[in-house]
Amino acid sequence: MRDKIKSREELKEIVDRARTEGRKVAFTNGCFDLIHVGHTRYLQEAKKYGDIFIVAVNSDSSVRALKGDSRPIISEDQRAEVLAALGCVDYVTIFSELDPLKLITYLKPDFLVKGGDWAADSIIGKEVVEAEGGRVIRVSVIEGAATTNIVQRVIDIYCKGKVRVEVEKKAKAIRLLVLDVDGVMTDGRVVFADSGEELKAFDVKDGHGIKMLMRSGVGVALLTGRESRVVLHRAKDLGIDMVYQGAKDKLPVFERILSEKGFIGEEVCYVGDDIVDLPVMRRCGLSISVADAHEELKGSVDYVTLMPGGRGAVREVCELILKAQGKWEDATSRYWK
Repeated sequence: MRDKIKSREELKEIVDRARTEGRKVAFTNGCFDLIHVGHTRYLQEAKKYGDIFIVAVNSDSSVRALKGDSRPIISEDQRAEVLAALGCVDYVTIFSELDPLKLITYLKPDFLVKGGDWAADSIIGKEVVEAEGGRVIRVSVIEGAATTNIVQRVIDIYCKGKVRVEVEKKAKAIRLLVLDVDGVMTDGRVVFADSGEELKAFDVKDGHGIKMLMRSGVGVALLTGRESRVVLHRAKDLGIDMVYQGAKDKLPVFERILSEKGFIGEEVCYVGDDIVDLPVMRRCGLSISVADAHEELKGSVDYVTLMPGGRGAVREVCELILKAQGKWEDATSRYWK
């Protein structure tokens, strides 16, 4: 199967020859760290669109840059060989860039195929392919079938105690909890009234968790890329005075919070749900994603909540910090009298 693994120059010749013969080329890319049924069904579906199907695999260095030092689990050569062994895959290539734009621009495939969990306007290479008359295809994915979930299950079965100890150790040092809003304090959906006013739904248990945490001496801040009066109302209701909206690039704002409020990174826990949160997560002491976060984010954090965003995830984080710091009994004692 090694003969199916090609350099980009070799692929260019293959693609150009295929075009002169009237054959179509389909292309997809990804890390493909631990091959699972979600991958195989996705690849089989993608093959239907091209006479030739090319799979581009992130190199080890690019996977580390995207997902953190703990990944990949499987080396690039082995990942490429496993993919090449699949009958639906015609050719495999390894690319070292953080995204496949340069490779897509070089090969100009007729079909760029990605999973349905990718928003159409966020698919890298879309403009290049469509400018050449090609199409971008989004195929359905199996809910829950993800490398991160497999890794988490292995951890849960074989070493949950060790991981929990490390997370609790970091949680003990937390003096500030910084929360994304959409997808963390809410379920990520945005509803507009006829007037154009933006509406959001918040979980009351999350709110109670925030109040208990703040009463116990841990500060809470909101850091979001969007702007909404609803967020200000919710913050006022909870007594949160550190609210930062419209932060398209969150890291500079996060650094300003540290400087102005007198915190260091190790004293801050950040909770997010998408890859735009990665720069901040790499800077803070305890990084947490909600259960329904983007899969690439979940592979790069210290802890993944059991509960989804807007439906108990924030409460879970608050309780985690309170219990790690030995404050849970005091925080809840009033309710047992």
